[in-house]
Amino acid sequence: MNFKNEDFYEHDSTKLKEEYLLSYSFTPGLYDNIRIINLFIDTNLNYQLFTFFYAQPSNLEEINEDLVKESRTTFEHQSKLPKRIRERITQLFSFSKATLKQSYYNEKNLFGILDRTQKYYQIHYNNVHYSMEMSLDRIDKNLFNTEVDQLFLQLTEAIEAWLEQLIDGFIHTHNEN
Repeated sequence: MNFKNEDFYEHDSTKLKEEYLLSYSFTPGLYDNIRIINLFIDTNLNYQLFTFFYAQPSNLEEINEDLVKESRTTFEHQSKLPKRIRERITQLFSFSKATLKQSYYNEKNLFGILDRTQKYYQIHYNNVHYSMEMSLDRIDKNLFNTEVDQLFLQLTEAIEAWLEQLIDGFIHTHNEN
């Protein structure tokens, strides 16, 4: 189960293949936990998760280039989504005529800061493909004003909380052994 763009995206594109409802990608800024996350959710509400992080070295005084390379760790997992996320997706996709906004950008910080966390969603919603950046320094929560917008924001928050718990648990277990 190695991560390959062509498994999830149409040829030479960032558009998801039809069998996927949405994807979530996270790349950290300097002050976040150093991990990269790629999550893909299919039409059957199953997920494939690909995570890259650095294992904590046992002796911080011996950090060198070889140790950094050896500490690189990948975690791949696939399963059925947790019930609360399946329910949120089902709610969101129950609106057959609704649309999402193409952008939830704030106007104060349109370009964001250079050293920042990046969170991207690709989503197929009512036969429209959306590509949205959802980093906190880029979005304006006041733009989530319809019921569908609110459900999407709730889904985003639920996915991020679940992923943090899942990945933190794996990293903690990995670093103890």
